[in-house]
Amino acid sequence: MKKLLMLFCACVLLSTVSANFALAGSLARDTYHQDHRSTPKLQFEPQWAAPGGLARASVADAFIELEAAKYQLPPLGEDLQLLEVKESLLGSHYAYQQMIHGIPVEGGMFIVSVAHKDDRVYRVYNNIYPGAEKIASPLGAIDQETAFDTAWQYLRVSGELLAPGLSRLVYTPTGDTFVLQYIVDLELAAPYGGWRLTVDAFDGLVTQVEDSRLVRKVNADTPTIEERLAENTGAVIDRRAAFARYEEKAREEEAFLAKGTRAQGTGKAFDPDPRTTLMNNSLQDNSSASSFTAAYFTKDMRDIYYNGSLYYLTGPWVYISNWDPPSTQPSSTTTGDWTALRGDNAFNDSMTYFHLDQNQRYIQSLGFTGATGIQEGSIRTDTDGVNGADNSYYQPTYNRLAFGHGCVDDNEDADVIIHEYGHSIQHDIAYWTGGDTGAMGEGFSDYWGGSYSHKTPNGPNFYTNWIYTWDGHGSPVQCWYGRILNAFGAVYVHTTTYGAHVAIPGGFQSDELWSTPLYQTMLTLMDMGYAQEEVDQ
Repeated sequence: MKKLLMLFCACVLLSTVSANFALAGSLARDTYHQDHRSTPKLQFEPQWAAPGGLARASVADAFIELEAAKYQLPPLGEDLQLLEVKESLLGSHYAYQQMIHGIPVEGGMFIVSVAHKDDRVYRVYNNIYPGAEKIASPLGAIDQETAFDTAWQYLRVSGELLAPGLSRLVYTPTGDTFVLQYIVDLELAAPYGGWRLTVDAFDGLVTQVEDSRLVRKVNADTPTIEERLAENTGAVIDRRAAFARYEEKAREEEAFLAKGTRAQGTGKAFDPDPRTTLMNNSLQDNSSASSFTAAYFTKDMRDIYYNGSLYYLTGPWVYISNWDPPSTQPSSTTTGDWTALRGDNAFNDSMTYFHLDQNQRYIQSLGFTGATGIQEGSIRTDTDGVNGADNSYYQPTYNRLAFGHGCVDDNEDADVIIHEYGHSIQHDIAYWTGGDTGAMGEGFSDYWGGSYSHKTPNGPNFYTNWIYTWDGHGSPVQCWYGRILNAFGAVYVHTTTYGAHVAIPGGFQSDELWSTPLYQTMLTLMDMGYAQEEVDQ
């Protein structure tokens, strides 16, 4: 089983490394919707009568016009609108949004991928829902302000906004019909969480509540949504006043950042973590300060912010910011040098800035820059957040990161920092939701963190199949057991849908179903002579 898995994954990644479309096509299989639709869902190398002489920008429109009946597409224009074009190293990806009466259909996307090499359609993703022409107009729907008020009262908000309040009106496919709903996002201090509520646009009832943040781990004692909401017993604060306070704070922050210039500095960091650097699995969070001395590196803090008197760790790819509780202001220095050691959050600032900044520059070195850039912007990051919990998360709604300080500070371990950044990579590339994407997203992010650690001097020789070598694991285990990258005994059952961090038979986690083949394929390809950078690319 192990050899077959490795061979298959090696073939798939080899096809990417060599850009061999023929091999990729031979391995790929078309899929069809299994609900009330019977249309193609994902197709590779679709056969169609492509008109000659088309420019790349016209190929996708021509494909839709000629193949609309096959996919049961609405006509281009009012009901099927070009949303965006994403560039990759191999092709241009034209994403079209399904609309009803000018309102987006949630998840209603049609994506046509056109090869750079020869302008042919090499992949089509279809998630269009037929039957929209039967839906009546949205007359009588509540307005956005009412939707915000409804969500606010439902949560009984007693703490401040941590991010802008967002609301969008959508048609949500439900069976073979559509329901008009508001999707409301509220990032809050109390009840603490990244809340996403679904509000019926006609009767104003809340029909669903979830926390949209992607956390690094869940525990058996992690409270449910209902338990978390029940713990919030404070008085409800005024929504409009809270929105105004947040907007004023955002304006002040924007004005402050506009006055600075770029500068260079230095800072202390672990790389990737003290256990790996020292080859010492018995190192503990409460080990003496002198035990860590040889694990510190002085790293370049590139393109940081300077306002004429103070230096801050904010740059083109990372923005260290205090936005998630507890309230710990970002560190600054008068010299541009961060000399603090663990136990001082200035160290967490420099550790986090260095690894995120370096990782984005690494992505760009693989060819992903400009039109093909991935997460090519300054990601807002709180180095002491998560309300003090022993966890970290990526918030896709706002493209933000937060790292907790329970037990070992999460951002003392580069695996954790780069894992969370891995989520931002996927969410910038794709519309990443549904199916097994919960487990796959965690598995990819574990691979991304493990791949980085493997590049460091001791990475290939010190528990190379561990992820979170410092934050987890250990002898004795100090915080949690971490995860592994060689879960060969974990078995994927095709009739099961795998969310993130789900326990599966054999003592494994769902995340390891995807991290294992990715990471072990990397090792196999490197043994075959391929560069690690080619696999990452």
